[in-house]
Amino acid sequence: MANNDVVETSGHLLKHHLSTWQGCGDGKGFPEEEMFNKVVNPLVRAWPDMNFKNANELVMGHIIENDSKAGLRPPALLPGCVRANACRQIWWEPSTVKVGIVTCGGLCPGLNSIIRGVTNCLWREYGVRDIFGMPAGYNGLSNPEKFPPIKLTPEVVAEIHMKGGSMLKAARGGFDAEKILDNLQKLGVNMVFLVGGDGTQFAGNLLYTAALKRGQPISIIGIPKSIDNDVVMFDKTFGFD
Repeated sequence: MANNDVVETSGHLLKHHLSTWQGCGDGKGFPEEEMFNKVVNPLVRAWPDMNFKNANELVMGHIIENDSKAGLRPPALLPGCVRANACRQIWWEPSTVKVGIVTCGGLCPGLNSIIRGVTNCLWREYGVRDIFGMPAGYNGLSNPEKFPPIKLTPEVVAEIHMKGGSMLKAARGGFDAEKILDNLQKLGVNMVFLVGGDGTQFAGNLLYTAALKRGQPISIIGIPKSIDNDVVMFDKTFGFD
């Protein structure tokens, strides 16, 4: 948050959807995803009887009535949080998606399982075929010549969850928003999964801000991992237990 008078909340999502992120004023409110998302989710064809959530479906942020600690609760969750699950309509046409996955910070249990899970979901459920692991954390995004991307397929990640560490070599440092955006543009990557703790996610927000400023459409997804379980607003992070 910028100051004590401006509190970012889970209800300020207009500036985080690619249909409304430019010129949305203060960004308050929810985007009309059912209006803007024109692509039919491949899961609809594969599983027509599956229950798909509404795009504006929320989980209540504060669930206690007559709360004795109401003054101590973070106001960021007051409007509620968008419920995670699959919707019938999505923004990206899967055939146009090129993904980069990066593991940042220190090692923790489960990193390879995350890489495997994201790869298999994208490939098998959404039909995405251009999936790349970016080695050495943000260093691989800033300098792909030194740390070449690794092509990921279900075959490549089939057994990595049985091994420790990260097949992408988790690392600290290397963040340079402008260099990263330039390289992502050259590589044609339009979706990035950032696996990391509070510092990684803070940098991810800086990356989003830089992309917003230059008008470079890219989806940035943060996956919280921390052995300390210290990522704000998450009850439990990958790697905690």
